[in-house]
Amino acid sequence: MTLFKSKPNDSIGSSSELEYLLRERISTQWTAFLQAFSAEMQSQLTPQEYRQLLHSMGQRMAESLAIGQRDTVEELEAAINQRFEGMQWGYAKLIDSGISLNIEHHFSPVSVALGLDNETAGGLLEGIYEHWFRTAGAEADLGIKQLPGTATESVLHYQFGRH
Repeated sequence: MTLFKSKPNDSIGSSSELEYLLRERISTQWTAFLQAFSAEMQSQLTPQEYRQLLHSMGQRMAESLAIGQRDTVEELEAAINQRFEGMQWGYAKLIDSGISLNIEHHFSPVSVALGLDNETAGGLLEGIYEHWFRTAGAEADLGIKQLPGTATESVLHYQFGRH
């Protein structure tokens, strides 16, 4: 005897499963505050202004999460991932293309925590990376930008180089 119909099995990695896993990483003591803060910011700022605010906040965060100077891309990636692992903020893959450093940030909880799209929420990580790359020894004329329209549910894409 069957009491309930079987629900079709979602594929692994479906949006609802990923969102659940990302939400699970956010401390419940901060959930209501973060959502209220973000809703208030969204009501008072344009998406670009909110993104810029998050970028600035990311730079301030990175100041307190120093990674120091690094000599190689591999050392930089290891230092970044050590910080993100301690925060449960996913991980980064750094890919040297020869003309820029491409960054893939996997499983950031920021957009879920703030209830934002990846483009706006991506400003926070952009600010973090920018500060870290500067303190790691990057040249002053290099900059970082999130690559618009490339984010997936689990990966944000950035590029550090001459823009």
